Amino acid sequence: MRFNSYFERNTIFPTLSAASRRVAGTLLLGCVLMLAACTALKLTYNNGQTLVYWWLNSYVDIDSEDKSFVNERIGQFFSWHRSRELPEYAKRLRIIADQVGSSQLISPQDVAGWIGALRNMGHRVARHEMPALAALALRLTPEQVENIAARLHKNDEKFRKERLAVGQQEQKQFRYRQALKNAEQWLGSLSAEQQMQLRAWSDVRPLENAVLLQERQRKQGALLEVLRKIVRERPDQVVAEKLLAPLIDEAIDNIPGPENAEFVRISEASAYDLTAKMIGIATPAQRALAAERIRKTAADLDELSHQAVASG
Repeated sequence: MRFNSYFERNTIFPTLSAASRRVAGTLLLGCVLMLAACTALKLTYNNGQTLVYWWLNSYVDIDSEDKSFVNERIGQFFSWHRSRELPEYAKRLRIIADQVGSSQLISPQDVAGWIGALRNMGHRVARHEMPALAALALRLTPEQVENIAARLHKNDEKFRKERLAVGQQEQKQFRYRQALKNAEQWLGSLSAEQQMQLRAWSDVRPLENAVLLQERQRKQGALLEVLRKIVRERPDQVVAEKLLAPLIDEAIDNIPGPENAEFVRISEASAYDLTAKMIGIATPAQRALAAERIRKTAADLDELSHQAVASG
């Protein structure tokens, strides 16, 4: 593969974590959101160039002769992302912190708005990086596309083993534990009564693992079909971008196939409702703690952004 032109769960409460995992179906964009969601935010982001290269190489198996070039382009991406995107993320988090820290009722529509803002950020990154992603696709070899296919299949089998090869009660228990972990990361320890209520709300939500696997495999199949077409036909840059853009937009917006559209709509709505209810039963002290932690994350993002400006 020759790169001779430009190559390049926890966010907020249970619902946003699930949304982030769905958005992370795209390549470089998925890495960026993963880094932004990490607890050790500054340390992880400051090592993001190495981590993204490692992640990308695990799928593509980049030729050794191209390592320096790819690393340089990833560095260019992080320079842009630090200075242009992180301040916007920080502003959005402060808006959410003000909502969460107040006594106002948080509605499912408010939570949906947070998700919408997250997705809009994802679209901005995707638009900026589309030339890089298309350039990468144009330089893939057939063997590298099959490497991607094999890695995706391995991930799917891991998902199947961990999330579907168990009974419904085990699946509900796993989902509840994830929701509890995410909630306590921001609200602090939940009381026994709050945990019981969270468990009840979590358990009545539709089990989505089978549909999640079906949808991710559908999106993966579409991606592999496009990559194989690009490798086979070697279109120009503009055509490659047009082929990839709908796939990335679909992943960011979590657009399902028609057979699963109603289920996904209900599942997302129930997740927004659960998040709003969880904030609703939080004590004033818990909401204040969550707001403080969200503002701390925003401050970390500002610091990272200022570091980039100072070093640029």
